[in-house]
Amino acid sequence: MNIEELENYASMVLQQAIDARRQRILLKRERAKQEYIEQQLLIESEEKKSKTKEESPPETANSDEEVEADRKKPKLDIPDSKTIISNVFRYLDQEYKFLQLQNDDNPDLRPLAAITQRTSNATGVSPVEVRSIVREDRAKKAEKRKSGSQKQSSNDSSTEDSVSEGKYRITTDSSAERKISSEGNGADKH
Repeated sequence: MNIEELENYASMVLQQAIDARRQRILLKRERAKQEYIEQQLLIESEEKKSKTKEESPPETANSDEEVEADRKKPKLDIPDSKTIISNVFRYLDQEYKFLQLQNDDNPDLRPLAAITQRTSNATGVSPVEVRSIVREDRAKKAEKRKSGSQKQSSNDSSTEDSVSEGKYRITTDSSAERKISSEGNGADKH
């Protein structure tokens, strides 16, 4: 190979690498757009559901029965301020991540990165309170995930196997170690 062929080959490989990077960026942006659109649709559908719950016929309670029926109606779930603040934080965080994916060429998104401060400005709550509320929200969600996985493992915790020597019961304890105990002769086998 001569130098010209090597230069052509190098430029071809470089162009392929550039094209592959562009494709990855475009795919990444497209996925981010789709996720963002799905999230917006989910938010809109939740808002529509809450609006339909909020809309009720005008109050024209003429009889005691209607008044009693109104009292028995379930009250609307209005999220408390902590939930609203954590939702605002989550929304601003998702928006920032989406904009980061969209603007690979323009890295000057630093003003948008102050999500805690932006949440504080939007809700009128101090940044310290926003941080503590977000920590509480994350802890609650982690606890929910943890309790969900514990329920899953508790369903699988005791199964019985029938073996030719006798019946054995397999249980799992909290440290996820398996213990096999014999029901027939009372001896433990590990």
